[in-house]
Amino acid sequence: MGEAVREINRHDFVFVNGSGRLYAFGNSKEDCGEAWIPHLEELILGRCGQWPIPAIVRRQDHPGKGMLQVGWSSWLRDSGSRFRIASAVPLSSVDTLLSPYQVFERNERWPEAFRGLLGELRDLGETLGISLGLAGAAAMEALTGLPYLHQDSDLDLLVREKDGGKLQEFYAACTALSGRWGRKLDLELQLPGGRGVKLAEWLSDQRTVLVKGWDYAGIFERKELI
Repeated sequence: MGEAVREINRHDFVFVNGSGRLYAFGNSKEDCGEAWIPHLEELILGRCGQWPIPAIVRRQDHPGKGMLQVGWSSWLRDSGSRFRIASAVPLSSVDTLLSPYQVFERNERWPEAFRGLLGELRDLGETLGISLGLAGAAAMEALTGLPYLHQDSDLDLLVREKDGGKLQEFYAACTALSGRWGRKLDLELQLPGGRGVKLAEWLSDQRTVLVKGWDYAGIFERKELI
């Protein structure tokens, strides 16, 4: 998998083999409260009857040679916040890689709570030339069948503009859909090179935007990116 590192992007889902999971578990226990260690074992080692739970690729701050920085996100919550743990795994332990766009295409796995809204968004994207990727809790529920969503969950989507795509029109339609369905849409526009920016910021008249890349996050002037 090491030769394919350039093909991996933030938000991608990685299925790690047994040795990689053991490595991640061993290096995560110290960052986890003792009471949560049994659940950490479930989450990373897969002893909850739902093997395997994918890790999510995060920003690569200091991965180390031959390593990939990832995070595991739980369906359980700790003091109101979702339980998450950051780790690193050897690139050689990555068996399967799925992009959010591939997850979105698996419409038979869409969570029931978002099925109608996702169907309308798919049709909208096809009409306006926008590719959509499913991320966040909705993607994790789609991949695992575990209850990641709750009644107030946002719908996290990645957005990629095709040639001739109508991004402004798409965003306006999404705003209307969000109001009609009573669900907040968290939309991130994917720029070349695996970079991402909030779609609302990109389409605003503000001079600068926050850009998140493979190994950095920083403020850039929109004109530089355009």
